[in-house]
Order: sequence, then structure tokens, then C-alpha cells
Amino acid sequence: AEEFIIRLSRIYRYIIKSIEQDVASVNNAINFAVDYVALLNIRFPNKLDFQVDASLDKNNYDYIPVMSLQLLIENAVKHNIPDDYRKLQIKISRRDNNLIVRNSINETEIYSSKDSLELGLKNLYERYRILGLQCPQIRNTESFFEVELPIIQKK
Repeated sequence: AEEFIIRLSRIYRYIIKSIEQDVASVNNAINFAVDYVALLNIRFPNKLDFQVDASLDKNNYDYIPVMSLQLLIENAVKHNIPDDYRKLQIKISRRDNNLIVRNSINETEIYSSKDSLELGLKNLYERYRILGLQCPQIRNTESFFEVELPIIQKK
């Protein structure tokens, strides 16, 4: 319970701090994602395999739209509900000037991709468009779903 409250308070602080911001540093976004996944692990104990590439640059010059990682992680869980037989794998890494969020595909009968309105991804595209940036790229295969988020450089 104590760990849950600490992580939840960090999440709320991040949301309140960034509510009027368009972008967040990749470093802050990843720290937020770690706390968010920790809460998901309470809901789905031992069913999520979350990895952040250790070689990911931790500078404060790389940015992405606020709450982008949360949206993609939430979508991964929503569309691939983890079960006792297969952990849902989510990995964050970098490829060139893009942040890559990749998750495994766990087909479930509870939720079908046909049920999706893709509102989260449309929202993400729109945020990049408003910022005047290249839109995220998506790769969807039988084994994984991957979103490539262009990194915004600010100095």
C-alpha cells in the first residue's frame, strides 16, 4: 500500500506539473512510465515485462509530447490483456532520432482490435501535427506492435 501511494503521488505530481506543457523531456517521461507500470504491476502481478533500454540517452534536450508513453502503455494493456500464460512485454528504446515503444501481441477474446476506435493514436498524431512535427510511425505484425515517436530536440 505504501509503494502504491508513493507511485500514485509521483504520477499526480507529474500530471499537475506538465498539464499546461506540450512536451516533456524523455527522461521525465520514462520516469513517469516506470511509476505508471509499477501501478499496473499491482493490477497484473507478474504479468508485465517492462524494459527500458539501458543505453537510452538520459539528457534533458530530448522531448516528446506529454503523456505519450502513458497513452501507448495503456493501449498495450487494453489491447493485449496479460494473462497467466503469457506476459505482456513492453520495451522502450531509441532508434536514430525516435523513441520506440514496442509491445508483444497477446490475442484475447475479451478485446478485439476490431473494437478499437484508435482514438489514442489519433490524438497522438494530432499532437505531433499541432507541434509541426513528423507524425509517429506504426508497425503492426502478428507478434508485436511498435510506435516510433519522433524526438523533439530542444537546447
